[in-house]
Amino acid sequence: MLENTDTGGTSEGTTDAHPIRLDLITTFEMDSLLTLLDARLMDDPPLFTIDQWSAALHLATMWHFDAIRKYAIQQIESQYADQSPLDRIALACKCQVGQWLHPAYLALCNRAEPLTVEEGEKLGYPRLMAICRLRESRYTGSSTFGRQRCGSCIYCYNGYGVEKCSHPITNPPVLQVSAIAGQVEFAVPFEV
Repeated sequence: MLENTDTGGTSEGTTDAHPIRLDLITTFEMDSLLTLLDARLMDDPPLFTIDQWSAALHLATMWHFDAIRKYAIQQIESQYADQSPLDRIALACKCQVGQWLHPAYLALCNRAEPLTVEEGEKLGYPRLMAICRLRESRYTGSSTFGRQRCGSCIYCYNGYGVEKCSHPITNPPVLQVSAIAGQVEFAVPFEV
């Protein structure tokens, strides 16, 4: 930790003249982490809110406390499985939990309601555009508003005759989130 730039500088903690600075850490985050560290000595996990788990996970990630990080991830997954996709994406990016991104993207892509402006602002432009591309990939005819291609006739193949296609659509396309999600995450690195 003394040579880790996550604490603010490479010389922090090496001498009394260069103490470890905790300016960017809130008392709430520190209290959450210390409570978690103390509670791990007991048999039961602490009764934390999602905000407390998130704060503890954030510091555990920042300071590379791998065992605490793994424990916090397990508790969040078990206690807050119904967390909204947007909140899960935000927490995944803040705390570098990549395994939460794909299910959250999939939930946003498959839901019936369109994304709101507020949700788009939370996601950021690259993620928003990737999710919009995936949502739109279900629809192939631009003038038919939701009419999907059968994929087996020349009209649909060329994209100029979706209205002329009379083939029934037996298997609607399955969204392939992983391809786009991977592209988005390379373009938008995790934030710590």
